[in-house]
Amino acid sequence: MVSSNDPVLSNYSAFMNRFKQMFSHPGLEASAEEALCDIQQGSQDVLQYITRFRQLAAETTWVERTLVTLFRRGLKEEIKDELVHSTRMEDLRGLMDQALSFEYRLQERRSEKRRSRGSSQPSTSQAYPHRSEEPRPPARDIEGEPMQVDTT
Repeated sequence: MVSSNDPVLSNYSAFMNRFKQMFSHPGLEASAEEALCDIQQGSQDVLQYITRFRQLAAETTWVERTLVTLFRRGLKEEIKDELVHSTRMEDLRGLMDQALSFEYRLQERRSEKRRSRGSSQPSTSQAYPHRSEEPRPPARDIEGEPMQVDTT
């Protein structure tokens, strides 16, 4: 219990530490640390990966440098490939923003490729001009009568 004159009430950090000691699950930090070591983006988009990563990181006391390393390691290969060509971010927020930006640009490029592939192949309307929907009248000879073909 906390008494009204307890110094923990005047210091937010001390209050939060005491609060966690009293109400947190004892193995929560250890399980969050283990999950952070194994986390992978997989088929998630970057935003989903960031959300899960932040949830786990909030349960640890790890320094930012460690979190940056783990976050980078868990990204999809195509995002890591893009990171190679840019300034190396040493802060977690900057790296997360960079990963989001790269994912967006990669998605834009894929959409652009799909559109250009679709427009490079002639559509059926371009390849085969529309024919009139009206039926053609039967062929007539010069006098305007239908032709008679003798079968004998």
